[in-house]
Amino acid sequence: MTTTPETVALAGLWVRTAEDDLLTARKMLTLGKRSPCQIVAFHSQLCAEKYLKALLTIRSVVFPGTHDLLELLRLIPRKDRFSANKTDIAFLGRFAVEARYPWDDEPVTRTGARRALRIALGIRKGVRRILPRKALRLPANEEG
Repeated sequence: MTTTPETVALAGLWVRTAEDDLLTARKMLTLGKRSPCQIVAFHSQLCAEKYLKALLTIRSVVFPGTHDLLELLRLIPRKDRFSANKTDIAFLGRFAVEARYPWDDEPVTRTGARRALRIALGIRKGVRRILPRKALRLPANEEG
């Protein structure tokens, strides 16, 4: 099956917004004790979610409007599956909603925020190995 330029462009949009979330999470962690750990975890989850959606887009897999990382992982074609610890994915997945609200019973710690970022980076790495190079290119004015 041939991937159309439009599909590659759409996957590239997912990648670019995922990279924005990654940048936000990394920058927030540099604030030390003032780091808003729930925001780090939230943007880490978004980064992972958007990378999974980029992969599903490239493979023309229709996916629901969901933040459920485990559900998105299940939709990935077998040939594209990469190593992902389900316990870690479930940990990261909870921040899609929980980190948005102030009444969470268990506030996100710096350790939890770092773990969330580490898991997101693992998903990012797995997906980037599969995506076509054209989907990974940022516009010239955004490349670092």
